[in-house]
Formats: sequence, C-alpha cells, structure tokens
Amino acid sequence: MKLFYTLTVLLLTGSMASAQSNFKPGYIVTTQGDTLKGLVDYRDWNKNPKQVAFKSSANETTKKVTVANSKSFGVDGIEYYDKATVKISTGAVALSRLSNKIDTAFIIDTVFLKKIVTGKKLVLYLFNDDTKPHFYILNTQSNEISPLLQYLYLDDSQSNLLSIDAYKNELLRLAVIFSPADASIQKSISNTKYSEEDLARIVIKLNGEGVSKKTQTKNSGTRFFIGVDLRSSKLAFSGQSAPFADGKTANAFSPAISVGIDILPNKNTEKIYLRTELEIFQNHFKLSETNTDGSSTLDFKQTGLSFSPQIIYNFYATDKFKAFVNLGAALNFYRYNNYQFITKRNTGSVNVQDLFPDFQKFQISVPVSAGVQFNRRIQLHAGYSIPASIAPYINWKANFSAMNAGVTYLFK
Repeated sequence: MKLFYTLTVLLLTGSMASAQSNFKPGYIVTTQGDTLKGLVDYRDWNKNPKQVAFKSSANETTKKVTVANSKSFGVDGIEYYDKATVKISTGAVALSRLSNKIDTAFIIDTVFLKKIVTGKKLVLYLFNDDTKPHFYILNTQSNEISPLLQYLYLDDSQSNLLSIDAYKNELLRLAVIFSPADASIQKSISNTKYSEEDLARIVIKLNGEGVSKKTQTKNSGTRFFIGVDLRSSKLAFSGQSAPFADGKTANAFSPAISVGIDILPNKNTEKIYLRTELEIFQNHFKLSETNTDGSSTLDFKQTGLSFSPQIIYNFYATDKFKAFVNLGAALNFYRYNNYQFITKRNTGSVNVQDLFPDFQKFQISVPVSAGVQFNRRIQLHAGYSIPASIAPYINWKANFSAMNAGVTYLFK
C-alpha cells in the first residue's frame, strides 16, 4: 500500500511541475493568408477552442493561435478549424431551462468553427459551447455562411417537448439550388435529425458523394496489451471465533500474467479510456500458530483468474509520456488444492479438517492503481486491491487483499 501511495504522490508532484502538451503535425493559416506547417497542441476539445498552441518545429518556442492572428488551423488527419463571424443562438436545450416560449435570442461572435464536411459546393461546420452544439453551412459559391437552427420549447402544459426545425428549411433551400432534380434528397431532409451524423449525410449528398467527404477521421480506437506483475497477497483473519488469532495474517508472493483490450474514445489524446483485463495468478499461503493448548496449521494453494473492467484517467499527458490513475472492479474466480486445517493438542490428539476454512470460489474486489506510460508502448504501474471477505462465516472474517507492481506492453 505504501508503494501505491508513494507512486501516486510522485506522479501528482511531477504533473504540477510542468505543463502538459500533446503536439501533433498540423498547420495554421495566418491573417495574411500564409500557411505555416508545424506542430499543434491537440486536446480533447469538448468545446471549440478559443486558442491553441503552435510551434514550427519540436525545438521552437510555442505561440498562441487565436482568431486575432489566424484564419484557420488543423491537426493533420484529426480535426480542422476555420475562423468565421457567425450568429450564435443562446436558446437553451436543457429541459430544466425550457419554457413555453420560443427563445430566438442570439449573439454575434468571431470563433473557430470545426469543419465536419468539406466539398466544392457546401461545407458543414460545428461549434460547441456551454449551451449546445451549433451547426453552420457554408455556400462556397456565394461565400455565405448560414446557421442551421433548431428551437426547443415546451407546450402550454409544460409536459411535452416541441421543436421548430428551421434547419430543414435551410437545407431544402440549398437542395433547390444544388440538386433541383433529386426528389429523394427532399424526402431525406424531412427525416433528418439535428445531429452531426444526419446533417453530414445530407451535406455529402448535396455536394455529390464523389467530391465530398467528412473531414474528421474516426478518433476512437482499440488496442490490445499484455502485462506481467509481481503480486504480494495478504490473508488476514479477524474475530474471536476465527481459526487463527484475531489479526493473524499470511503473505504470498507470486507473478501474474494479464492480457486485455483498451477502448479509446479518442486515441489521439488517450485522456480517459476503458480497460478490460484478464489476469491469472497463484498464491501459496502457509499459516501456523501455537498456543497454550497446542498448535494449528494451514497450508493451501489458491489459483486465481480475475476479470476486471476499469477506467483509466491520464491526469498528465504528453505525446511520449503520460501519468494515470486507475479504478476498477474485479470479478475473481478461485480454485484451491485439497488443503487441510490441522490442530494438534498438547494431549497428543490430532484433528484434521478437510477443506477448512471453506474459502469462497468467487469474490468481487476493488483494485486501484497509478502509473506512467512511456513512448506509447510501455506502462509501469503499482496498485492495491481493497480488502474483501473470502470466507462465508458470520462470527469471523478472512479478508483477502493484494498489492502489485508491474509492466504492461501496449500493441498499437
């Protein structure tokens, strides 16, 4: 447990000592129209960024990219942004903030719009802020950018959600301009939801599918891993009726092998992701105790197979180094040898109890860990499994816990 705490403190101290960065190949276009190739500090932008860090090479100092000094920027193969001055609807979409009045208020601002679909005729953009997602469409022939609007409100009883789908009218207007002979597009527009996927599908059709595409690649991904750990497992008895004295413990040291898969919502940042791990290990516990009446011994082997879904959060992350914490729930399946609990009395009598204590073959535990990742492939970690009962008795307990430290290799 001390190892886990020590590593966590070191990681937190290190993370506060320097700034995070995740530079990827990209570009900026200055207000003078010059395109500068270099590295863009890419993040999980849940909201459209107001500024980003850029440097022309790895050894150069960074500069701030804003709407004041840039027309656009992009992270190669990932995300692209263009500057635009647009109307931004301030109407709420959260049910708790809706009323039976339609809120058509807006502000005008110059922002970076995220490019979703590009084409010779139309470009679809997305702007996310604290209120909601906003969609815009650019007519490249007229250079006119229009908002795709949807207004939500409640009926007079304030029990039903209603909407005014103004975006459909705008799409229909564009369909008359760019695909007047295609009646199927008009039908598709009438069934289009106010979502990135649906709107992108319509804009691609209006552009002509052969000359239009989504600009953003699929950010999500998966990867496999294999790991080796050294485990220190602890069995602790408590209660006056326990077969060993209250507080009696035994320790077992063993290697463990694990395999699994990571599910990455954004493989380019790896900020937070899900891990599913399968681990196998074997413990050999030996306990003996002498008292005024005689002695007791217990010698048994435990083979464990653990299935553990986890959440991993990289609280410090650069392209080549990451520091993380990990929380999960482990479903543990155990097998035991034909062990015996042997009691020898000073009178000379010997009592042998087969398969006592009756240890559980299934147990749920909570593992926590912290670690670091190097060069995208290697993770070093230390962890602790919170004590959990492994014997189904009422008057006494046998708690099982474990500390572990190891290395994991990530397959890209």
